[in-house]
Amino acid sequence: MNKFVKSATISACLSGILLTCTVAHADSKVGDTIVTIGEDLSQKERKQILEEMSIEKETQILTISNEEEHHYLDSYIPKAQIGSKSLSSTRITNISPGSGVMVKAHHVTWVTESMFENALATAGVKDVDVYVTAPYDVSGTAALTGVMKAYETSTNTSIPEEKKQIANEEMVTTAQLADTLGPDKAQELMKRLKEEVAKQKPESEDEMEKIIRLTSEAMGISLPDPIVSSLVDLFLKMEKLDIDWGSVISQVMASGEKVGDIIQSDEANSFINSAKESLQSFWKLVTSLFNK
Repeated sequence: MNKFVKSATISACLSGILLTCTVAHADSKVGDTIVTIGEDLSQKERKQILEEMSIEKETQILTISNEEEHHYLDSYIPKAQIGSKSLSSTRITNISPGSGVMVKAHHVTWVTESMFENALATAGVKDVDVYVTAPYDVSGTAALTGVMKAYETSTNTSIPEEKKQIANEEMVTTAQLADTLGPDKAQELMKRLKEEVAKQKPESEDEMEKIIRLTSEAMGISLPDPIVSSLVDLFLKMEKLDIDWGSVISQVMASGEKVGDIIQSDEANSFINSAKESLQSFWKLVTSLFNK
């Protein structure tokens, strides 16, 4: 590829970051936004959340009930941890194909942004920019329900019930791992396990356990038997769902690397430097005209 084509390619990529008009899904467009609001927010809290999200009047707003949250979480965490009120709220915006799943969270104390991203990718969610918030600090576990509901509405698709359940189980399992290992190690372990499962395609419980033990040991992590058993159970459930691991991994990787790769590449730096030189030359020309 010659320098002119490379520069043109980088220029197009950088322009795409600022101005996107590609159709993301059959029934939705890039930039389409849907909001989910916790049913038990007071009017004051609701107003506060919508202002925080910079939501316009015409934006579609869905309501999430505490009953819906318990439906997806009761099997994985104590009911008391879920609570009796629906407070978590989300904003989901469609972004260009290949951008991945990107999450930003506010007032969320237990589930990290990367945990949301991984769980959503497992559920089959693609190319969305998600904002999760609450009027005050919450664990964040209930927010996943809202995001998946908004995604289904936005794209006019249906996420299979089994995938919704497994996404919630993955999110809770990773958060519980983080209590022992720390968020970074827990997320890295889950990411590597997905890569190894995709690569090795285990066909039995013993093979799955071997992957989990060897992968964790390679990271210098010693997992107690009960945690190994819970991970084996989780990934065996995932295998039965015939999840497209390549798509899952690419969605998570894209969100973290897409912009970084463009900005840090030699071609991008060359383009930026060229642009700076052109602007400097133009400014000198303008200055010289006024000084005559």
